[in-house]
Amino acid sequence: MLHGGPGTTHEYLEVFESHLPDAGIEFYYYDQLGSGNSDSPDDESLWDLDRYVDESSRYGPRSVSGRSDFVLYGHSWGGLLALEYALAHQEQLRGSSCRT
Repeated sequence: MLHGGPGTTHEYLEVFESHLPDAGIEFYYYDQLGSGNSDSPDDESLWDLDRYVDESSRYGPRSVSGRSDFVLYGHSWGGLLALEYALAHQEQLRGSSCRT
């Protein structure tokens, strides 16, 4: 799950904790760079769409080897990241969902 923002945190996605596990769905979320519990560096070169998409891959489909059922969910800014990731790495996803 990719949260909105940039600058928002994953906390509003915690509502899924009371629904998805009961349905047998394993999920992951994190705070993107510059948000919540993640680092907030002053290096403006890090604020780049490609870098955020790469960051998503470290916590997403590429980090769960051998899985073919990975769905990437993104909300708002996270939806843009999910879309960009899906365009670049379609073979790693079962699907993606983007909400604004």
